[in-house]
Amino acid sequence: TIPCGRGHDGAALFASLARFIFFLIVPCVIVISLGMIYRGVREQEKKMARYGAGTLVQNPQPTATGVNDSNDGPPNSLLSKILRRRTKSIKQS
Repeated sequence: TIPCGRGHDGAALFASLARFIFFLIVPCVIVISLGMIYRGVREQEKKMARYGAGTLVQNPQPTATGVNDSNDGPPNSLLSKILRRRTKSIKQS
């Protein structure tokens, strides 16, 4: 009997095409999608920055050094809580 050789070239072509799609196109789609998400989130953060707690308060609470730092963040941030605790402990002692 003679083995059938039909379709072997097509299988190799299909395998090459599948590898091309998997190793080139899929990562490109992922990178483009993540870039679009990052850009959208960044634009949203820029819009929301106008509505932070700093826009409502004219003179923010002084920090432990007595100087108003703009790096304190929102009033409920971890840094603000730590600074408030330090200020209270300094005032009590």
